[in-house]
Amino acid sequence: MRLRPKVTRRVPTGERLGFRDDKWSIDRVDEKGVTIHNISTGHAVTLGNDNVREYRTPDFLILHCQLTLQGNQVLIEPILK
Repeated sequence: MRLRPKVTRRVPTGERLGFRDDKWSIDRVDEKGVTIHNISTGHAVTLGNDNVREYRTPDFLILHCQLTLQGNQVLIEPILK
């Protein structure tokens, strides 16, 4: 599936590199949250259930947060509206 908003990328110094629209897969769903991983890069993260807004067909997972790939980390920043 693809994530919305699109995932951003940064180098370790913090400079932004733009967006990625890679495919992600859901590995696990439980009381702790939803564990997803990026099929292309291997990055993985567990999102709290409150960070998942909804699923939309054909293959979109809509989030309440912005994910950023920085080095081997996945950073999570809430979206405030």
